[in-house]
Amino acid sequence: MLQACVISALQIPQLYLPVVSCMQGQRSFSTAVNDCITNFRPRPDLDENLFVYFMIRCAQSQLGAKLMMQHGYRQREIAADLDWVPWILINGRRTQAAEHQLKTIVCSYPDPSRYEYCKTAEEFQFN
Repeated sequence: MLQACVISALQIPQLYLPVVSCMQGQRSFSTAVNDCITNFRPRPDLDENLFVYFMIRCAQSQLGAKLMMQHGYRQREIAADLDWVPWILINGRRTQAAEHQLKTIVCSYPDPSRYEYCKTAEEFQFN
């Protein structure tokens, strides 16, 4: 649920993917918060203390459960035979290697510049 809350709050892959990737495989909720969210400031206009507070509250609330459920529904729409999480589809095909090297795999496809995700944080412009 913590990952779903971060995705919902940040919305832009360049912002949320480093945090979500960091959280993947953490042994506990508190470790994920301490290692991946505390002192995280993906945007200059984001107060990191408020971000931590709201992410913890979200993940421990009905909102976190609702976001998680929405992710599940969307996943079932695009991968009805899902039997493993994360189940990553790139260009409509499951790509197991992306479970551990998502950015490397996505950006290795022809013309990675067309993927916003392949841009560095410096290349991404905030509007």
